[in-house]
Amino acid sequence: MLFRSKRYIARLKLDATDRSGLFADIAQAIMAAEGGIVGIKASVVGGNIARMKVEIKVRDIEHLYAVIARLNAVKNVIEITRG
Repeated sequence: MLFRSKRYIARLKLDATDRSGLFADIAQAIMAAEGGIVGIKASVVGGNIARMKVEIKVRDIEHLYAVIARLNAVKNVIEITRG
């Protein structure tokens, strides 16, 4: 019998300076922190700001903070907020 720990859905809003490869770097950072990507909506606003709404699966609040820390380390990320 397999035991699976409960996962929670967390929603993040992310702003970054738009650049080539940004979307891939965001996805890679989430996966590197062992987060599961549920969905991402992305658009460019104001000409050069990439705005993403990201839904991820995490184990608990500490795991969420670890994912956010990885995302903050991605080049050109300006701000990450929950919600």
